[in-house]
Amino acid sequence: MKSLALTILLLLPVAAVAEPPFDGTWTLDLETAQLSDKPEQIVLEDGRFQAPTSVPPIDVKADGTDRAADAPYFDTIAVSVVDDRTVRFRHKKDGKLVNEGTSTVTPDGNEIIDVFTYYPPEGAPVRGSGRRERVGGTVDGAHLISGAWRIKKVEQLGDSSLTWTFESTPGGLRMRAPTGESSARKQP
Repeated sequence: MKSLALTILLLLPVAAVAEPPFDGTWTLDLETAQLSDKPEQIVLEDGRFQAPTSVPPIDVKADGTDRAADAPYFDTIAVSVVDDRTVRFRHKKDGKLVNEGTSTVTPDGNEIIDVFTYYPPEGAPVRGSGRRERVGGTVDGAHLISGAWRIKKVEQLGDSSLTWTFESTPGGLRMRAPTGESSARKQP
């Protein structure tokens, strides 16, 4: 019994310095990723684009001009109608382009195909695409993009956006991507 207790005591320092379970580099698998099932509401009507369920909510003229937005990752948004099924978006932060793309409603009206380019703080632009599915009806008299939509699938995303390095810190966790994004979280 004494030898078992001594062995446990000798192993404790080794366990104390072992690498924490989240430390290391991780790659997101798009095929198995759990996507949000919370619907996003969009209304494009009478020259205005509204996304009341976005955080923060967006309400701007859809005239292709940079409009002020109070969002964490962009401070202006430009929305322009390309045709009866397609809308173009452009987001900037401090005058620098951070994201641009198009959202196109499929001919049957049941999906949106998003195609975008993200310009990260470091590295090459990241191109991606995905699909959203309609979970509510259309809005009478509004652009076809109007309605409630839920993310269905991320079909493509550049490798640099799929890889994150995690490091345990005293009381928290630090995350960093090859594109320059980083975040530090403290335990509550």
